[in-house]
Amino acid sequence: MTAEGNLYNPALFSGQYLPSYQLAQEYMAICRQVPTSLSAIRGHLFKIFRASLPRHVELRSKLATARALDDISLVVDALAQKLQEEERMAPPFDITQLTRNSEGHYDIPHYISQPYIRPPYEPPVKSSKTQPPVLEEKKPAASLADTHHIPTLTPASTPASTKRSARPDSPSATVQPPKRTCPTSPNSTDKPPKADQHPGNRRKVKCAHCGNVSSPKCPHLRCKPCCRQRQLKPTTRDEKPTSLTESAVDEVVLCTVHRSHTAPQA
Repeated sequence: MTAEGNLYNPALFSGQYLPSYQLAQEYMAICRQVPTSLSAIRGHLFKIFRASLPRHVELRSKLATARALDDISLVVDALAQKLQEEERMAPPFDITQLTRNSEGHYDIPHYISQPYIRPPYEPPVKSSKTQPPVLEEKKPAASLADTHHIPTLTPASTPASTKRSARPDSPSATVQPPKRTCPTSPNSTDKPPKADQHPGNRRKVKCAHCGNVSSPKCPHLRCKPCCRQRQLKPTTRDEKPTSLTESAVDEVVLCTVHRSHTAPQA
């Protein structure tokens, strides 16, 4: 952490308490000889004048918006002039008469270079999300019957099908039957299973001739090629189909789903 301390107080290990404006002017003289980026110069000056810039807000804004080395030098000279005036008006600075504040640090004037003291480390507080909330025991609230001294119905006198207990002296105390929903209603619980709603989820039957999946509407339980082959000639699977004769049309039951255009209409 020595580098961070030197940024705020370059004379940290020299045993001297030099004015901050004196160190800033020496730093600007070095920057004129050694090429340095303006962002680094601006950041270093903010650290050197850390205790004085909150008292001179207008010069702090000019230092933040300076875009040239000469502009930064003008701000440093103006701030040095004001700090010198405050130093002349204040009592002489004596290192042997320094007092400590409530945190145990020395009270050093703001125009004197001083290191930055970090605040003490505070462990993070655990979030309330990780800790289960402590539930307080709630007392049961007094019912309407207890507050107004209304007699309640006993289980023997209360109808089983009523939704809520009605007052015995009320003329509108009637038994309400349970609600029933239509099977086709969207709120009905008697819906068919989802497997029967989609035609692709129906049970697939194999073809009686070749073993492939048969057409669901074919009366012969055959697939399309086997059904058309049967319409042409009811023969074995290996034989080639031939055209039907007029005498054989009556013997073949034509399938209305796979009716071949080669077979004559009955």
